[in-house]
Amino acid sequence: NVPAMDRWLRNATEQFDVVMATTITLEGVFKRAQLFAHEQNIPFVAYPLSHLGAAGNPGEAPISRFYTMPHQQQMVIQADGMIANNPAEIEFYLMRGKDESRIVLSPPALDFGALSSGDGNRWRTEHGVPADTPLVVAISALTKHKGTLQTLAAMRQLWQSGSDAKLVL
Repeated sequence: NVPAMDRWLRNATEQFDVVMATTITLEGVFKRAQLFAHEQNIPFVAYPLSHLGAAGNPGEAPISRFYTMPHQQQMVIQADGMIANNPAEIEFYLMRGKDESRIVLSPPALDFGALSSGDGNRWRTEHGVPADTPLVVAISALTKHKGTLQTLAAMRQLWQSGSDAKLVL
């Protein structure tokens, strides 16, 4: 239960067409959003971000246990719709009874066209990186579950092979 959210929802005058909740580990917010949608007779869409692609088989990575508890799975299965992060997440929920027609695959991605306004030469000058030096850029939380250790291991291999690539975290 999230008291401030409950107060806001009770007093909201806006009309909603759909309610969506993301990040299944925020169960209180997720469940309250689902209940509100049900009370208002409007669709509820789950975007669980279940971290199922971290192991060979969906849901087997240790991190997955925080995203795939039975009550969390039920919230997603009961949702009117689901936005899946990757095919592994789709497969995981299909195996648990989610209706395939209610799942949309929408992987996270960057719109490089929207990012084209940056000035790479200015950045290289400010950071002392020559224009011909290769860059490896990782934009993520710096945790082992986001590939940081693998990125560092790959960079170590590049450097040991003589590459002058620079790593930007």
